[in-house]
Amino acid sequence: MIDVGCGTGGLTVEAAIQVGTKGKVYAIDEDPVAVDLTKSNVGKFGVENTTIITRGKAPEALLTLPSADAVFIGGGGLALRATIQTVHYKLKTGGRIVINAILLETATTAIAELRALGYRDIDVADISVAKGKQINSGTMMMARNPVTIVSATKL
Repeated sequence: MIDVGCGTGGLTVEAAIQVGTKGKVYAIDEDPVAVDLTKSNVGKFGVENTTIITRGKAPEALLTLPSADAVFIGGGGLALRATIQTVHYKLKTGGRIVINAILLETATTAIAELRALGYRDIDVADISVAKGKQINSGTMMMARNPVTIVSATKL
């Protein structure tokens, strides 16, 4: 599994627990603080032997990684299209790609690129969270930043 833009490493840790000793999780992020946080969380949960954490910028940082059964892209920024294209060559046939998007443009770019590359079972889910805030007349639910999750299977 490859975690592109691993951030604090939450997904890296969860994936490492899931693959156990039968697999590896490769986590990359260009932010040195994110890499340090991921390393700390990997250590905290005892999955150091299952993870390889690298500081690097996608898509270039993906070039040296092995093929994968699954890839998670957290956002993608301006290089999303190139990152998806590079991931396409790293992802095994039948493998799954999942892309988190906080911008509508990111989600639409991801969907268009996955279609262009011939992915199947493209699924889009919008996840929203609201938090209660007390006001004079009761509890008002305040929406938080929604996340669009795009996933697909490589043919």
